[in-house]
Amino acid sequence: MSHGVNGLARGALRVPQRQSRRQSRYDGFGAQYVLSPGCRQADNSSRSSSGAADEKHGGYRASMPGRTGEDEAQMAKELQRWADESMETHKPLMAAQMDPDKDDGRREERAPWYAHRSRACRFLTLVGVGGLILVALVVGLSVGLKDRGTPVSTSDGLNKSNTAFPVGTFSLQPRLIHRSNNCVSRPSAWRCGSADDAPMTLHITVSAPDADHFSISSKPSSYFPTLTDVAMGRMSTNEPDERLVFTVPLNMTIDSAGVRCTIQDVRWSAALYTKRRGEQDVAMSVDVKVRGEVEWPGDAQLAFVKASTATEHVVCGDEEGRRVDGQVEGTRGTCECIYSNDG
Repeated sequence: MSHGVNGLARGALRVPQRQSRRQSRYDGFGAQYVLSPGCRQADNSSRSSSGAADEKHGGYRASMPGRTGEDEAQMAKELQRWADESMETHKPLMAAQMDPDKDDGRREERAPWYAHRSRACRFLTLVGVGGLILVALVVGLSVGLKDRGTPVSTSDGLNKSNTAFPVGTFSLQPRLIHRSNNCVSRPSAWRCGSADDAPMTLHITVSAPDADHFSISSKPSSYFPTLTDVAMGRMSTNEPDERLVFTVPLNMTIDSAGVRCTIQDVRWSAALYTKRRGEQDVAMSVDVKVRGEVEWPGDAQLAFVKASTATEHVVCGDEEGRRVDGQVEGTRGTCECIYSNDG
């Protein structure tokens, strides 16, 4: 019986510890908190010496005071619990250190687009500049279209449209190129201006209510009658001799030798050529809006014509307005005053 006890007492008595699932997972991590290699060697040497002492004293090992198997198991559990808490606390940091690009990508996905202040500022600046440009274009187009279709009132009361030539305000400087007085018995009763060879100036305004209709107005002149919205026709459209023409009837009054005679049914006509000047073609790019009144670029012909018969009567009167008969009589023939700016 004693032999059996001595057989069991040989060597250190080892009680197997119950290993938990969590301990098996972190054995390597918890071992460094339990015993270092130096401590293990010291512990092994102490155990071997204690074993030898046990054998020397009859195989009996006395328990160390203050350190039992239960105490060691409890200490191991506490160390394991601390290790587990440390692992749980530092797990996000360790994951970020192992894969930093993935963590940055997640932060980038979680961050909204406007979180990047500099990028948002650049985007808003571009949007603002684009909006201002769009507003300026819309306002400019609306103002331009409004000005294009609206006539401009000048200081002389004439209307000037901003559409293309031949609409606009122009000046004419016609010279007398032909004269005849075969319609009256007294040649002095028919005159072509105060000085037949002196240039005269006529200021006209051509308007266009639409693309196919034109009208003409003029300022008062020393010799030419005033025109007010007289309709004009367009002849030979798009041909080299294209022209605007008008004809109006009027009564012409002429002073001669103290007698004022009125010749009735005189035809005043004009032809304003739009594509020629003399023997040359002319450019029709006249900017009447910027330059105001300009000289008519094409040929212009004006004429006063009276075709008379022998039985036609000419009414004359003195300076006091009393009628004077027999001073001037109508004769069979034609009286003409023809002017042109080609000279």
